[in-house]
Amino acid sequence: MAIPLVQAEIASRNELPHDAEVLPFYHLSTTDLVAELSHDNDSTNNSMIDDLTINLDPNLDFQSQEAMSMTGFGQSSCSYYDIDKFNSLQASDFDLFHLNSRSLNKNIGKIADYLSFLKHDVSIIGFTETWFNDNSNPLIHLNNYTLIDSHRSTKKGGGVCLFIRNDLPFTKRVDLSSFDSSAESLFVEVKSPKMKHNIIVGILYRPPNGALSDFSDKMDQTLLAIANEKKECFILGDFNINTLTEKSSGFMNNVLSHGFSQTITKPIRITNNSTTLIDNILTNTSMSDHYTEIANGVLVTDISDHFPIFMKRHIVTNRPILRDGCSSYKHNFSPQNIANFNDNISNANWQHVPNEYDTNMAYDKFCETFTDIHNSSFPYQKQTKRKYRNCKSPWITSGIFKSIKNKQKKTIQALYQEPYSCEQI
Repeated sequence: MAIPLVQAEIASRNELPHDAEVLPFYHLSTTDLVAELSHDNDSTNNSMIDDLTINLDPNLDFQSQEAMSMTGFGQSSCSYYDIDKFNSLQASDFDLFHLNSRSLNKNIGKIADYLSFLKHDVSIIGFTETWFNDNSNPLIHLNNYTLIDSHRSTKKGGGVCLFIRNDLPFTKRVDLSSFDSSAESLFVEVKSPKMKHNIIVGILYRPPNGALSDFSDKMDQTLLAIANEKKECFILGDFNINTLTEKSSGFMNNVLSHGFSQTITKPIRITNNSTTLIDNILTNTSMSDHYTEIANGVLVTDISDHFPIFMKRHIVTNRPILRDGCSSYKHNFSPQNIANFNDNISNANWQHVPNEYDTNMAYDKFCETFTDIHNSSFPYQKQTKRKYRNCKSPWITSGIFKSIKNKQKKTIQALYQEPYSCEQI
């Protein structure tokens, strides 16, 4: 069951009804309750990038430092990644990448080279602050992607765009998109052969000088419209609201009230005297769902003064996760195994199912027996992964690639050695 993170105590204990103490978890504070209902499955190692930590604002009230790693629907492990660590992640059926590009025409070369290092083509790539206008049309192209954008007519700055992989049919959602002084957004609805239902994806940029109240009203209307459609949704972008500070409580409460949560909980913009988390990926996907695997994090690179962020979503069936570091496993559906499965289903003793008085227990017993027969009839077979090239661009030699990785390590070392505090917005 999805349990949203309560960001502030609703009432003090003496304001609760006298018999409220019979309720479950009455004795726990909000932070304790979140910790009790969440399970930290994030494994750590001794590498520097895994040990990278940022000192959060000690005066945080509604979000303690312990609660910062929690998102609305349960535990979501957000970490810093370099290229090798990102490429070691399991392949997903849907993934997202966002970067505040600060002039996409200027930085597209560096961005394209960086994307070429990634093992798989990301489903959807979003950019904010593209700085396109009517006099400076986008002169960019990414292989295997379709570009759609929304930009300012003449005024410099702002602008959003999406690169959608060519195998993903999509339609523009003009009804959800907007472009004014409070918010610049672009929404699409995506259909993939691997997905049963359409997914709504939005890219959003909030100009820092825009009225926050107008933005909040617009966000409330947009999230309500999406919630009424009951579709999975991801909103990525630069919200220019530092969610590491208490001042973001109104924004976060609005997001959580519509069943959305933030997936990025690490600072994405770090300077010598400040750290901020103003870029994020919001989603209404349940991260505590047993059948949904979520990976999300921050990629360390110096392409822009903002780090890129990503999220990978994978729907899994009720099966054990088998990994040996170099191979994957799939059920062997050979003709002989199918025949064995038919025989085993026919000869199985199902009497314990109708004899069960409780319908829920009967269903559980049916599923358990069926799954056992299925897994024994179709054993896992090792699949060898295809080799991939680290560099797709022919002009990037192995020496250049090595230098890029060394540069990343130096960046991580610099972040690791310096203490930081949150920047108040």
